Amino acid sequence: MKEKKIIAVIFGGVSVEHDVSILTGLQIIEAIDSTKYKVIPIYIDQYGQWYHGKELLQRKNYHFSQKIKDKLNKISLKTSIGHKQRPFFEIENNSIFNKKNRILFDIAFLALHGSAGENGQIQGLLSMLNIPHTGADHFTSAIFMNKSMTKKILKSHDINVLPDQIISKPESLNKNQILNEINLEFPLCVKPCNLGSSVGVSKAKDPDELYESLLEIFKIDNAAIIEPFVENLVEYNISATNCLSGKLELSAIEKPLKNSNFLTFKDKYLNDDNDFDNKLQFPSSQGMASSSREINPKLTKKHQEFIENTTIKLFEIFNFNGAPRIDFLCNEKTKEIWFNEINPLPGSLGYYLWQSNKNNINFTQLLSALIDQAIKSGNKIDNHNLKALKANIFPGD
Repeated sequence: MKEKKIIAVIFGGVSVEHDVSILTGLQIIEAIDSTKYKVIPIYIDQYGQWYHGKELLQRKNYHFSQKIKDKLNKISLKTSIGHKQRPFFEIENNSIFNKKNRILFDIAFLALHGSAGENGQIQGLLSMLNIPHTGADHFTSAIFMNKSMTKKILKSHDINVLPDQIISKPESLNKNQILNEINLEFPLCVKPCNLGSSVGVSKAKDPDELYESLLEIFKIDNAAIIEPFVENLVEYNISATNCLSGKLELSAIEKPLKNSNFLTFKDKYLNDDNDFDNKLQFPSSQGMASSSREINPKLTKKHQEFIENTTIKLFEIFNFNGAPRIDFLCNEKTKEIWFNEINPLPGSLGYYLWQSNKNNINFTQLLSALIDQAIKSGNKIDNHNLKALKANIFPGD
């Protein structure tokens, strides 16, 4: 019998999206094909300490009491000289004579969201250690997590985006100095430049509200992105991947339903009736997918083509792995539509979008395809690919 590949599902992390990552990680663990793979849970707490243990598999244990945490093994990521052996986690404070001192694995399945999870840091670490991992490589991940950089690249390829302005966190939060830098008209949409979808997003109707929004953002990010506020806002999301058949496939389109005049993090992942603790009780078939949304909404031909063609263009520019979610903004009254951002590792990995596409791909199928892609590619970028990527991203240079 063929030996099962060992998949280390990594979740949690030093991020404001820590809790959503826990949900994603648990859903992956519960849905993964146990006939093909052996799964080990790897949890990173909010202080950056890595843990392993059977207690991580039980939803009722979250959030951890100290009693539960004491039962977990503190671990660190290691690799062998020359990369000739399988990577492993080493159990800390354990005797070197203990045969269970090492936890071997083959592939890292990333279920992390936000900073230090989607921004290329852990992808770069795994790549340096020659460890295959799911999702985009470190270079592409770093670009995608900078909202302004992504928009600049797409604008150079004639994709419609909103104008924006970046405000970097100053050493001294002088109100007048900050406000003097603004050259966009109110009302404005204010959000962190380097964090996940909808985290820290707010509307500013005047300079005072803008200043207050910036103060909050600078607590969690070193830069804010400011855009014109889109009135009559509707949002459309789509996922795409080339891991299922070797050619690019598009998911169903969703229209998230909002509780206010813009979509908040709570609207997308923790709607009014379902907070984090309640969602931990949901089976793997629900979770983030239970948030209020309309799947395959009625779209104009223009909007349908813009969403699909922009998504296809993204994969032509970057040629990356994974199944990212691509988000769009639309003024429902004027019918204007813009690319908004890319979420490299969406909540629940956006599997509900694949269950509703024309091929009805279930979560287990999607996970297996992502793992196979990681095995085949190794998530390496050679010099040839870097040159091709640079030529696509910066045409004419």
